[in-house]
Amino acid sequence: MILLTFSPDEQSDFPGPAARPGTIDLTTESSMNLRYGFFVYPVNLRVDGVEFLSAARVPLIDIMFTVAYSLKGLDHKGAGEIDFTENARVIYITQQGDNAVFTDLHAGTASCLRSEYFDAVHDFVRQGIQHLADRHPEILSNKTISELRELISA
Repeated sequence: MILLTFSPDEQSDFPGPAARPGTIDLTTESSMNLRYGFFVYPVNLRVDGVEFLSAARVPLIDIMFTVAYSLKGLDHKGAGEIDFTENARVIYITQQGDNAVFTDLHAGTASCLRSEYFDAVHDFVRQGIQHLADRHPEILSNKTISELRELISA
């Protein structure tokens, strides 16, 4: 069983000075700013009862990219990882038969069906994009969001 969720925190959509109306154009904002500077939300990742992330405040767009890329790693190399820009922590994911095995120095090891992980990531990314689009429809015109959508559709 896997749980991969985020909790919207509109107070953390934009950093202080950037929150002034008219100072950010989400249609053209850089990928770097979108991935690392905005939308810092609590994220949870629990696999088979093991808490890998428990309300960890991370940039939503970055974690969506990271988990989506982990799927590509599992597909092509049988291994992927969830890493974090804000620290050196890495959650390793390896494929063992039909399972995805998660290993983290702090949380330990747990597994779920590989298909369950794939479904959880697709749902997480779709829900994340939908949440952002509901609050900021113009973000759908940004090439970074287009790249993210393409990443999970391929």
